[in-house]
Amino acid sequence: ANEVLLVVGGFGSQQSPIDVVEKYDPKTQEWSFLPSITRKRRYVASVSLHDRIYVIGGYDGRSRLSSVECLDYTADEDGVWYSVAPMNVRRGLAGATTLGDMIYVSGGFDGSRRHTSMERYDPNIDQWSMLGDMQTAREGAGLVVASGVIYCLGGYDGLNILNSVEKYDPHTGHWTNVTPMATKRSAMTGIPC
Repeated sequence: ANEVLLVVGGFGSQQSPIDVVEKYDPKTQEWSFLPSITRKRRYVASVSLHDRIYVIGGYDGRSRLSSVECLDYTADEDGVWYSVAPMNVRRGLAGATTLGDMIYVSGGFDGSRRHTSMERYDPNIDQWSMLGDMQTAREGAGLVVASGVIYCLGGYDGLNILNSVEKYDPHTGHWTNVTPMATKRSAMTGIPC
């Protein structure tokens, strides 16, 4: 398969959420437009799972969102956007990752408070399920999988940028604190190597 890069949503020069989707093809070194997402949004989380791109939550300029859009790359060369089941919680600046055939989303901000909650999406049945809560409410945290465990890194708790790290064991359903990072940080990403 020809791997490409997608850029979805965000905000432009006026700080207003946008619905623009662009694709970069490293082989041709060209950018092109794909169909726009159905709702303008920034502060989104996104993942790729089984030839589909999921754009999760975010902020539309008025409120934080629980809605989720999916780009199905198997249906059309440019893809087709459609809505899937919304999350149980409205979240902007949430962390998202995949493990196995599932999507996991944690933390985020609903416009009034930061969340400790995490939920899992099963695309086979189009359903979100609530899972165990993190110990610290946070937005802007990185969510990454390593060795079958989900790590939530840093973020912002409403008062402080965090260096704390928690790990979620999907077999036990529990979060535990692990050694904190040396540097406090938010709005970053973690990468398994």
